[in-house]
Amino acid sequence: MTTYFHVALGGTARSWLMNLPPGSVSSWSELCQQYVTDFSRLFTRSGMRGDLLAVRQRKGEMLRQYIQRFI
Repeated sequence: MTTYFHVALGGTARSWLMNLPPGSVSSWSELCQQYVTDFSRLFTRSGMRGDLLAVRQRKGEMLRQYIQRFI
C-alpha cells in the first residue's frame, strides 16, 4: 500500500510524503499515524446540530452579554 500511497495524494500532502526523511517511517501503521497527526490539526470541523445543544447561558450572564459572545 505504501508503494501507491503517493498516487492518492496531491498538493501539500504529496509534498509532505516526498519530503519525509529517509528511514523515518518503519511501517504502514506508523505512516498512517504520522499523516493523521500532521494533517488533522489543519482540518476544522464544521458545526453540528448537537453543538448548539451544548451552548448555555452562563450563570449571572445578562442576555445581552450572552448574545454578544456569538456576534
